[in-house]
Amino acid sequence: MELVTEHPILFLDDPTTGLDLSTTTDVISVLRRMSRRGQTIIFTIFRPPYSIFRLFDSLTLVASGKVVFHGPAQKALEYFKSAGYNYESHNNPADFFLNIVNGHHFSALLDTEEDGHESEEHKDLSERQHHVTEELANMYAQSSLYSEMRTELDPLLGEQNAGRSSALEEITWVTPFLHQLWWIICRSFKNLTDFPRMTIIKVI
Repeated sequence: MELVTEHPILFLDDPTTGLDLSTTTDVISVLRRMSRRGQTIIFTIFRPPYSIFRLFDSLTLVASGKVVFHGPAQKALEYFKSAGYNYESHNNPADFFLNIVNGHHFSALLDTEEDGHESEEHKDLSERQHHVTEELANMYAQSSLYSEMRTELDPLLGEQNAGRSSALEEITWVTPFLHQLWWIICRSFKNLTDFPRMTIIKVI
C-alpha cells in the first residue's frame, strides 16, 4: 500500500525478513528503481549477502545508538581497512562490519601496545563492545565523511529551523476552536442516528 501511494520518503523495517535470496534480490531491485525515480528509500537489513550489498547507494552502521559509519556503501570497506581492520576478499562485507561493531575484529585503532602503552583489558564482553563502539564513533566523528555530511546538512538544518520557528510564531491553534466544535457535534449526531438502539438504551 505504501508503495502505491509513492511517498517521497519511504521507511522500511527489514523488508527482506523471511524471503529467499531470489525474492530478496527482486525486492531490493524494485526499491533501487524507485530511488532512481527520486524517492528516498531508507531501510534496515540484517547481514545481506554481497549480491544485495552491492546494490546499496549509501550505508549507515549504528552500534548502541551511535553512528559508526555513514557514507557511500562502496567506501565502507576502504574506510575500515584504512583504520587497520583486516578484510579478506572472500568475506561477506556485512559479516565484516558486524564483527567490527561487535568487537570481534581488532585494529590499530584499539591496539596501543605499539605506542608503549598496555592494551586495555576487558573482562566483560559488554564492556569491550562499549569501548569498541566509543572508539568507532569517535573515529567516524573525526573522519572526512562526517565533515562532508555536516557541510551538506548544516545549511538545510538552518533553513528548517528558521522556517519552523516562524511557523510556530504564527500558529496558535492547529485548527480554530469553532471548527473543532462543529465537527465534534457532527460526529456525535452521526453516532446517534447510526446506532439508535444504543441511544435509546443510554437515555433509559
